[in-house]
Amino acid sequence: MTKSLTALALALLVGWASGQYVLDSINAGGMGSLVFNEAARVVYGTDDYFGLVAISTDSNKVISRVPADGAILVAYSVTSAKAYCSFGHSFSESLLVVDGHTHQRLRALYLLEAKMSLWDPDSDRLYVACGDENEVTVLSCRNDSVLTRIHVGQYPIRLVLNRRHRRVYSLNDDDESVSIIDMDGFSVVRTIPLGSAPESGWYSPVSDRLYVGGTFEVVVIDGARDSLRLRLPILGESGLSMCGCLGDSLLAVGADGDAASHIRVLDAFRDSFVHEMPTGRMVLSVAWSPTSALLYCVSGHDDNLTVVGDRVSRVVTTLAVSDGPDAAVVTPGRVYVGHINSPWVYVIRDTCSGIAEDHLSGRVCALLEARPNPFVSSVLIRCLPEAGRDAPLRIYAQTGVLVRTLAGGGSWHWDGRDDHGRPVPAGVYVLRSTGEAGALLVVKSE
Repeated sequence: MTKSLTALALALLVGWASGQYVLDSINAGGMGSLVFNEAARVVYGTDDYFGLVAISTDSNKVISRVPADGAILVAYSVTSAKAYCSFGHSFSESLLVVDGHTHQRLRALYLLEAKMSLWDPDSDRLYVACGDENEVTVLSCRNDSVLTRIHVGQYPIRLVLNRRHRRVYSLNDDDESVSIIDMDGFSVVRTIPLGSAPESGWYSPVSDRLYVGGTFEVVVIDGARDSLRLRLPILGESGLSMCGCLGDSLLAVGADGDAASHIRVLDAFRDSFVHEMPTGRMVLSVAWSPTSALLYCVSGHDDNLTVVGDRVSRVVTTLAVSDGPDAAVVTPGRVYVGHINSPWVYVIRDTCSGIAEDHLSGRVCALLEARPNPFVSSVLIRCLPEAGRDAPLRIYAQTGVLVRTLAGGGSWHWDGRDDHGRPVPAGVYVLRSTGEAGALLVVKSE
């Protein structure tokens, strides 16, 4: 028994060392938005209870928490080195301003119904969509003063930047329209009806077109003429998350919660779809890595991360993550994935090398799952329905020595201690239940 477990651990460790994909897990809170501060090497995330959270990408530890009840989304000004976080509920929507060097609160601005913020690097201005106010507020990031308020369509909640023609597109939810804002004249030059609520939007500087994802279609708007170009129907998808990549293509990701979604690649010059691939259900966000040429699709319904490679033509793998993945951001060599139903932020290795091994995705063997993995203080281990649920769980060190036995029941909490109550050292451990149900688990030291 000891020899076979040692062989199992060593075999898994070889794969782990060469192809480890989930690098870390961070107890940061439920993240609904993530943004990268490259200068400080910090990822900012918004948590509904804790406010703005700063995570060091060097240590993968939370280094700051700035209280902001009901934190929603965060934007970052590289020029002024400030993070802007919309927060609050009902009649008290505000905007939190955080120092990008110290990651501490500078001030809070009262902006009723502040929802999404968009930073313009050319003017160092912040554009804030103010929901029920039907306005986009423009701020100077230099002194955080309000420059003007621009009346747009009903309930603006998404903003898209067109630097080429100095335009901001306000995607208005309630009246199903796009308001086109002249950034120099601080005025709406045109409002285009869509016919359905806009789910997402992305501007391609190469083709000079705005793509708006709605119900069952992508609406294409000409960036030079501020006019509707065409509508591209997408059958079977109720909403879209979108991002641009490859220089000349747009990726439209179906976000239907009731059926399997698809990644559709749209040629931004010919206005036609090149190919499509199935993914998990309810794709809430996508993140593109120009370094690895991988696309990361966050599937909130299926609790997984679909990784697409080979110039966005093949699903490379699907990684099981924690409960309710909602947001992802790419940093040099890593991808940070936040969840809304669990406090864990997963750190994913941004590479396709060894990706097929997928040994630390939470399910090394199909019948056991452990989350978070790696962990520091405690971990939840569950036996999937296909496995025997009455057998005990045994936890072994790499050497094959049994360190802990937990009674049967199909679900266990392990506190990182052995059968004598002593904390086990940091390292890799093998979980074994009935039959072939097994998993590899990493314990972190503080």
